[in-house]
Amino acid sequence: MSAAGTAVGQTSPVDQSAAEQKSQLRSRMRAGAGWLMAVAIFSVVNSVLMMFDAKLHFIVGLGITQIADGVGKAGGTAGGVAGLVITLIAAGVFLLFWKFAREGQQWAFLIGMILYGLDGLIFLGLRLWLDLAFHALAIFKLYKGFQALKALHQLDRPPAGFAAQPIVR
Repeated sequence: MSAAGTAVGQTSPVDQSAAEQKSQLRSRMRAGAGWLMAVAIFSVVNSVLMMFDAKLHFIVGLGITQIADGVGKAGGTAGGVAGLVITLIAAGVFLLFWKFAREGQQWAFLIGMILYGLDGLIFLGLRLWLDLAFHALAIFKLYKGFQALKALHQLDRPPAGFAAQPIVR
């Protein structure tokens, strides 16, 4: 028993509530970051589908990789390989952002949102509204993950003025 009369190892309801809140925020942050991985994976899947002349593409992927694949396909086998290489590089960048976003790096969310937003402008120019709308949804989900991360940082930060108070003995 501790000096306060409670058993060692018990947590107060406030500590338990804070732990639950942090757990929920981490979950929301990781869900937001997951969109970065989805973009990477579906971009590669779209490129492979294009190589095999499939009449299908996923709206989750990057527009820039679809353009690279289309231009590459017109260039024959070598062009197709070049398009796939561009896709793999772009997907690798988004996978790196996913990794850092899951680790709690705000910049990864921000740059991921900016790049995916710029990529969405391709669909605006081509008037592919469904693809553009999906980009907007993905950016919104990334933003929700970013907000959760900011809230986590707020919970981990000591209250203002806490560190400035002198220790009185």
